[in-house]
Amino acid sequence: MKPRIPHKETIKGKAEKQYKHKKQSGGRGQYGDAHIRLEPNGRGEGFEFVDAIKGGVIPSKFIPAVEKVLSKQW
Repeated sequence: MKPRIPHKETIKGKAEKQYKHKKQSGGRGQYGDAHIRLEPNGRGEGFEFVDAIKGGVIPSKFIPAVEKVLSKQW
């Protein structure tokens, strides 16, 4: 049987994305503005998460969940 080699993708360049979430269904509604920036690390350096929230009101209990989701992707 041939050996199985796990495949992992590598980020080769910088990428930035912004998403605005707006939902109004009575009451106060929901609004969120999310920015994500991906940059390659040096070879063999692995995954690094940087929390760069400025002036936001995101509860700190949500930050580890975001990091966990992103770390599973790369």
